Amino acid sequence: MGPRLLASDYIVLTGYFALMLSIGLYFFRYIKRVEDYFTGANQLPWWLAGVSHFMSSISAFVFVAYSEIAYKYGFVAVVLWWMVIPGCLLSAFFFSSLWRRARILSPVEFLEARYSNVVRQLFAWAGIPVKILMDGLRLYAVGLFISVGMGLNLKTGIVGAGLVTVAYTFLGGVWAVTISDLLQFIVLTVAVLLVLPLAWIHVGGLHSFVHGSPPGFFAVTAGPYDLKYLLSFLLIAAMSYNGTWSVVQRFYCVRNEIDAKRVALLAAALNFVGPIVFLLPPMIARQLLPNLATPPNSPQFAYAKLGLQLLPAGMMGILIAAILAAAMGALSADYNALSSVITNDIYNRMLKPDATPRHLRTVGMVCTAAGGGLAILVSLIVLSSGQTGLLNQMVVLFGLALSPTVLPMLGGLFVRRLSSRGAIAGFLAGFASGVCLYLYKILILQKQPGISSTWITYTFTAYSTFINMGVTILAMWLTSVLETRTAETMVKIDLFLERIRTPIQPSEQTYGEAPSPFFITGIILVGLGLVLFLAGCFSPSQDARFLDWLVALCLGLLGAVLYKLHRESFVRAVTGSRGAVSKKE
Repeated sequence: MGPRLLASDYIVLTGYFALMLSIGLYFFRYIKRVEDYFTGANQLPWWLAGVSHFMSSISAFVFVAYSEIAYKYGFVAVVLWWMVIPGCLLSAFFFSSLWRRARILSPVEFLEARYSNVVRQLFAWAGIPVKILMDGLRLYAVGLFISVGMGLNLKTGIVGAGLVTVAYTFLGGVWAVTISDLLQFIVLTVAVLLVLPLAWIHVGGLHSFVHGSPPGFFAVTAGPYDLKYLLSFLLIAAMSYNGTWSVVQRFYCVRNEIDAKRVALLAAALNFVGPIVFLLPPMIARQLLPNLATPPNSPQFAYAKLGLQLLPAGMMGILIAAILAAAMGALSADYNALSSVITNDIYNRMLKPDATPRHLRTVGMVCTAAGGGLAILVSLIVLSSGQTGLLNQMVVLFGLALSPTVLPMLGGLFVRRLSSRGAIAGFLAGFASGVCLYLYKILILQKQPGISSTWITYTFTAYSTFINMGVTILAMWLTSVLETRTAETMVKIDLFLERIRTPIQPSEQTYGEAPSPFFITGIILVGLGLVLFLAGCFSPSQDARFLDWLVALCLGLLGAVLYKLHRESFVRAVTGSRGAVSKKE
């Protein structure tokens, strides 16, 4: 049975959920067209999209799966996370510009202009169940943390977090998603920066931490995470960070390709610093909580147990909110991107091509609610099965679906020779190879007495990634080379590639009414500060009151600074518009 949460913890959690909902309500009045709902009319600031990129690509896996690796094997968890950085840099210097220049409303929309509507529909329909399953797995991670680590009711926590995420995404679209990501990033950082110094002090500083850790704890490879596994993870991350719907959406929601590049560079920087800050506490927990790996305990809950041991009574609400923030950021991004595909590529393209932008916005909202509801249902099914090994499950699922669904899309953005049949062949061959490899593992390898489960789980998974990618690429290449294409088809491909090579012109950039990210973020931070101040009033210990009020003061000051930036940018905008009017006169 987990610990009993106090009144101050419930104040933090209730206030946090209320603030998330208020973000959706605030942006609802700005969402008038389908373009506003899914791309923010291409007016998102690059720094906001960059933070959202980072939050969209992490989840509660950071606090569950990565924490387990950090606790058991040490620095290799940081190295594993760093494997996403090459993918971010590939985006920055190549794919981010292509995605922005595609001039799209949803991530698979361009497939019809590049290949055919058959390809567009194939990738839309194939991606939907994968997204829903992944979101269910993310919610499973949240439930696992809350139920075992915190002692809260499992189903209530899952359904509550899922419904709040659906609600603010449903109301405010991509603007609500990105602003909530920024707030969640701040909450996540605050929680970790509360735990990290306390853990560092308790472990005795750098000398005690280094010399008290097990041998090989700071090696770049450890346990089953060898070079083969790291390389396979790097390839998976490179595909994911350049082809996953919710991630690439951040590239085409900004004004131009220069901003898109900045989005990817900021994401790369955050993914460099983030692992060091976020994974150091579970590494320290190896010394502070040496029995965590002994059943019935589990190193998956290193953060929860560390928080219970180090944080003053009444402050666990902040840590729980941080876990929810990590999960909700990834979920809300997926909900919005998933809805954009259903609305734009299926409903508008196949069922109601004459639908107005306002009608499509309403359809998008309905699809957001439906997709979120299905993800909650899947998470409850996964929870009832009692499965473990979250990170490996994620890798297995990606191994089955990522290569065949992403590589034909990425190839279509720049490879002229790649044909429509080649894209379909790559999809079918890649998916078939993934299924065959998975069946070979569970039906044959796992029944061989001389093969260890560790080799099957990790090394064979790495080999499966290489094979799956190779089969997908080979099928695309062979089919495209052997196919004879008409002159009309080549003209169509050249027109699309010409569009991709053409930079975004100033006339294409929207400068109409857009919500101020500084204003709403400043107000929300002040509100969060007030929530923590109120929680401090109910905290049972003087230390908890001091920390609550200190964090509340810092958040209030940061909110005031952001509001001041909003006022300055508003004055500049008014002055600029008056200047433009004067020139016309």
